[in-house]
Amino acid sequence: MAMLVGPTGGLDLFLAPAPGTASSPATLWQSNSSGGSWVGHSVPCGFSPCAVALAVGPAGELVAGCGSEPGTGQQPKSIAVSSNNGTTWKTVLACQFSLTIPTTCLHSPLVNGYLGELVVPISTRIVLVGSRSPLLVSSNGGTSWAPSPSVAADCRGGTLQIHFLNSQVGFLLGDDANLGEDPVIWRTSDGGSSWTTVSSQRK
Repeated sequence: MAMLVGPTGGLDLFLAPAPGTASSPATLWQSNSSGGSWVGHSVPCGFSPCAVALAVGPAGELVAGCGSEPGTGQQPKSIAVSSNNGTTWKTVLACQFSLTIPTTCLHSPLVNGYLGELVVPISTRIVLVGSRSPLLVSSNGGTSWAPSPSVAADCRGGTLQIHFLNSQVGFLLGDDANLGEDPVIWRTSDGGSSWTTVSSQRK
């Protein structure tokens, strides 16, 4: 489950994965009254999600990441975006375990690692962190993804938490594969395009 306060400050969003069949969507519960009343909207995950992450972008756009059944360090995911406060959604990428994996997912790093958090520091750039996952970055609104070359986290440890102070400055906590999976804090000053180590337990 994920809870998010929208860009207006009075828009409360609560996203809960709904168990059901493989075609069941997740349900986004939206409130414009600080939680006094709620309206549900469907998010087209493409499968019944085991995990859902939600982020809001600088222009008020919503991005939802859905994670399917995890196993052995892999969890196929889908990405959907909404530009009208969650009323309607567009699926930009959907990967799941099946006999016929879509070619867009066959070599996608979005299949590897577990879904944790999503952040949209600037328009079209989405950043994803998760256990046993490198720092994944999309620069085209979620259509394609690549591991950040400046963050040495991989499938053994992963990326754990991320927080942006503004559209440019952010901090990331994860395990550094080059330091025996020691916890490391990275910092970005360009909206997640590049990262530098600012703190490590290794002396």
